[in-house]
Amino acid sequence: MKSAMVRTTAIALLVSAVLALPAAAGQGMGPGRGGGFDQLGHLKRALETAGAPALTAAQETSIKDLIANFRSTQQPPVAPDPAVAAARTAYQNAILAGKLNDASAQARTIADHMAANTAARLQAVAGFAVNVVQALDPAQVNALVAKFGAARVVQMIESLAGGPGMGGGLRGGAGPAMTRPHPPGR
Repeated sequence: MKSAMVRTTAIALLVSAVLALPAAAGQGMGPGRGGGFDQLGHLKRALETAGAPALTAAQETSIKDLIANFRSTQQPPVAPDPAVAAARTAYQNAILAGKLNDASAQARTIADHMAANTAARLQAVAGFAVNVVQALDPAQVNALVAKFGAARVVQMIESLAGGPGMGGGLRGGAGPAMTRPHPPGR
């Protein structure tokens, strides 16, 4: 009997917590966020941490437009490339048939396709990142580089591009660690 009361109380608390979650989710978003996700949040915090001038409204609009344009032009294809799909099937069949030379030939076809896609993605992200840097003031860029180092700043800017399979950026996105300096010895 006592365990049933404890179970009922635990379930009631869990249900209460779940029902309260949507109301609590809107709290603590910070000023200017309107209760939604701020896609420039990492950049804004990094600028603040670096002691750089804050983004102007014009810069925010420009960078958000760059993000929207980049993401709209970088949509993955709806259907896989038929040649690559055929190469993958032939690769699998060659492995199952024990034909190493045939599997290797198909692997080269698949790898060539992947390399071409990666090169195109890297070129597009580079163009995006250069445009973002050009939207920033040189004092902002210099302060970020002085605080975090060039590689981390480029990583943070690239992470704004987002995209499937990129983890938010080419090297996993900036994440909250972007607002903290590197520990000594790194």
